[in-house]
Amino acid sequence: MTKLEPDRDYTCSAYFNDGEVVKIFAPKLVNSQLHKFEGWSCEAGYSTLYVHADGNVFGGECENDFLGNLNDKTFNLLDQPTTCKQNFCTNNNYELSTTKFKPL
Repeated sequence: MTKLEPDRDYTCSAYFNDGEVVKIFAPKLVNSQLHKFEGWSCEAGYSTLYVHADGNVFGGECENDFLGNLNDKTFNLLDQPTTCKQNFCTNNNYELSTTKFKPL
C-alpha cells in the first residue's frame, strides 16, 4: 500500500499492517486512490447515519444499507459494522473518516 505523508490538519487516521499510523486529511485517500473499500467492514449505519429530506435513513451517504424511515419510525441502527458493497467511498470527509477495516 502507498504510504501517505501526515497532515497537520487531519480528519482521519490510516493504519498500516506494519503498525504505522498516519494522520491525514480524508480527501487525500481519494487523491491517492485509497478510497476503495468494497468487501471491507465499515461502521456506516453502526456509528454514522445519512438521512434524506424524505426521512429515509441509510448507513452512509453511499447508501450502503437502507435502515428505514424517520417519519415511519421504522429505522434501526446496525448492531455491528457492515460489509461495504460500493466500489469507492464517497468524497465526503465525514464518510471517508468513518471507521473501516480490512478483514483478516
